[in-house]
Amino acid sequence: MITYFQGRTDAEKVVEDIRSQGGRCEMMQLDVENCGELIQQLHAGQSAPKSLYYFATPKIFGRRHGLFDHDRLDQFNRIYVTAFGRLLDALMAACPGKLRVFFPSSVAVTEGLGSMVEYAMAKTLAEEMCAFYNRQSKKVEIRVERLPRTQTDQTNSLLAVPAADGLEVMFPIVRRMETFSFE
Repeated sequence: MITYFQGRTDAEKVVEDIRSQGGRCEMMQLDVENCGELIQQLHAGQSAPKSLYYFATPKIFGRRHGLFDHDRLDQFNRIYVTAFGRLLDALMAACPGKLRVFFPSSVAVTEGLGSMVEYAMAKTLAEEMCAFYNRQSKKVEIRVERLPRTQTDQTNSLLAVPAADGLEVMFPIVRRMETFSFE
């Protein structure tokens, strides 16, 4: 199951690519800040996932408002911390077994990119929350990796800014996620 918030056409292409290679795939529109429908389906006993790859994100780059943009920090925290935590709680309640989760963090956390301070702060808080869940819950195993700037719709730029190939970054992660076993 893949989800999308915007970009239905792109999601349909991904589904078709997966199916054309013999895979099974469904898609669902999902607003992680309001995922009541998904939670209802999970509690109704519809197939709960064994793995979650959480790529929900607001717009990362944009015009700054002042030295520190409190609204941007709030927006990042709503998606990376609050919505992610609520989704985790719902999935753990609905999943009969242990849930594997991938949370993409960013090298911005350690590289101290001044123009991305709010983003880095929210990713840092999300990493702390993931560590808390890993310590406190036997129902979930969250793998956090700090990804380099990667080619995505968000990182496309008219300026030549180095970015890693998405497949080269994600394929090894997916392989590790789908082959590790819980202790």
